[in-house]
Amino acid sequence: MKKLLLLLLFIPLVSFSQWQTIGTADEFGDATGESLEVYQAKGTFSNSATTNSESVLTLKMQGDIIQFSITEYNYNPATYLCDNINLAVKIESGEVFRRSLSSSMNYYLVDDVYGFKYGGSSFGIRKPTAKRQKWIQKRRAKGEIDLFSLISTYNGEIKMVITCGGTTYKFNIEGYNTK
Repeated sequence: MKKLLLLLLFIPLVSFSQWQTIGTADEFGDATGESLEVYQAKGTFSNSATTNSESVLTLKMQGDIIQFSITEYNYNPATYLCDNINLAVKIESGEVFRRSLSSSMNYYLVDDVYGFKYGGSSFGIRKPTAKRQKWIQKRRAKGEIDLFSLISTYNGEIKMVITCGGTTYKFNIEGYNTK
């Protein structure tokens, strides 16, 4: 956790709409020798108080986890006070994929796959295990897709809509393979 907090100090160095490799630091500011991939995209959000206001999505990919954080109202972290976060993504072919993330009182990964902590300021998705990947491949014809695999291997633009309660966020991101 301390690594991620210190990492946030380096986020302003990341340019928008481009995957960047960022070195991590420990609580003393010393390099750990580890790195992660970071991507930021400007988008919009709407809720009962605003329409199409600017927001920023930050994706952090390290190992088998992609963490999502959204800032709104001049870089204030969004807080997820809803039972489910719904993700809808559309790739260049026009295919649309949907995934619902369930809240957890403990941590943002539920069942080691998808989820978020109620009231938290980030949520994550995990790379599927080999067993789950086989299940997903069998269900691909029915529209089942793994978002970690899509984001980490896609070469092109991904349109993303994230909803939590009455708030809707819209972003266009580049798949990691576009890097």
